[in-house]
Amino acid sequence: MKNRNRIKKALPAVCAAGALLLIAAFLLIGSACGLFDSALPPYDRSLPGVFFIDVGQGDAILLSSPDGGYMMIDTGSERAADALTETLDRLGVTELKYLLLTHPDEDHVGGACALFDRLTVGEVLCGTEKSDAPCWKSVLIGAKEKDLPVRTVRSGDRIDFSDRMTLEVLAPIGEIGQRNDNDRSVVVRASYGNCSFLFTGDAEKEEEDALCVRYGKTLESSVLKAGHHGSSTSSGEGFLSLVRPSVAVISCGKDNAFGHPHEEVLRRLGEAGAEQILRTDVSSTVILQTDGERVFPAETPGVTPFDRIVDRIRNLFLDVL
Repeated sequence: MKNRNRIKKALPAVCAAGALLLIAAFLLIGSACGLFDSALPPYDRSLPGVFFIDVGQGDAILLSSPDGGYMMIDTGSERAADALTETLDRLGVTELKYLLLTHPDEDHVGGACALFDRLTVGEVLCGTEKSDAPCWKSVLIGAKEKDLPVRTVRSGDRIDFSDRMTLEVLAPIGEIGQRNDNDRSVVVRASYGNCSFLFTGDAEKEEEDALCVRYGKTLESSVLKAGHHGSSTSSGEGFLSLVRPSVAVISCGKDNAFGHPHEEVLRRLGEAGAEQILRTDVSSTVILQTDGERVFPAETPGVTPFDRIVDRIRNLFLDVL
């Protein structure tokens, strides 16, 4: 009888200990399997995707085509290289047709050598091969060691990414930006059907003004990647009045030292007609897709992070079976 009472008294403690062990095992196994990695929204691989990857204060943009091809525009900083490669691993990216580096700033090219080591890169595209920046010299050395072709692009060039998605190079233009690398950013527009994405690197007022003069109303685009992480030095009123984006994306670090994005830029984007202003410092990685008629976030309504974890567990069991 005494033994039975002892068992009854000990039972809650044993159950609690067992539950804690089960939770610990779940967390251990889940962590090892990547169940609790920052979950990316599901996306439709039959449509083009544009991934504004969260690399903190920097730019790293992945383009995917329905035929399974990938290319990147910028790579973020060296300190964000692990976050970048982990995201690409989760997406199953092993090969890039092109790596486009908009300009030699470290927060745009610092992760390039990590990609050279981890992925197959077809060709490196840039606006210039001449820069004294140490990070840029490292990129050129890394490309040479991997025997990667490096090609300089200019306004008027075209980048054939896939059958239905071509990128038009709008800048650099002439001698613009001789004293400021930001104003020699490679600016490209990707088009798919009736939708277009304008990627501006760190282009500031001088380059924006040159784009306005050369292209005028043809700058109009569905999506604008706001220049220079939402700095007030970019996204000028005249430029935005011609681009007229319905969606704007700002890539910047949370609580960054520069105060990006600046309030006046958010105001100007709203006044220019941007119905959505998406930010990596708020939403982490932003994924947009298009069917050629509209642009929409790659998010399934009603799907929670817990739902995604459950889906991953189910998929793991299905793989085992």
